[in-house]
Amino acid sequence: MVQSPRWVDMAVVIIVAVLVGVILVLLMSLTRPRRRFPDHHISKNHIRAIETAVRMYHRDFGAFPPDSTDMSSYGFVSSSPEALVYF
Repeated sequence: MVQSPRWVDMAVVIIVAVLVGVILVLLMSLTRPRRRFPDHHISKNHIRAIETAVRMYHRDFGAFPPDSTDMSSYGFVSSSPEALVYF
């Protein structure tokens, strides 16, 4: 049995370590989008809640809520910080 030089064994170990590192990085990048999925689900629920609130407003008042351009005719538009207390 012929022994290989010590530097060849060390080179093989380094190459294997680099390959394992590259594979781990690729696997981690594949699992990242799965972590964002719950955030997408939460956002979807928020949109559904807003939709339900707007439909309830329409049912109660017979019209959809005014948008920002209609609010000035009702006197609701204010740039002061105190106005935020009432909303």
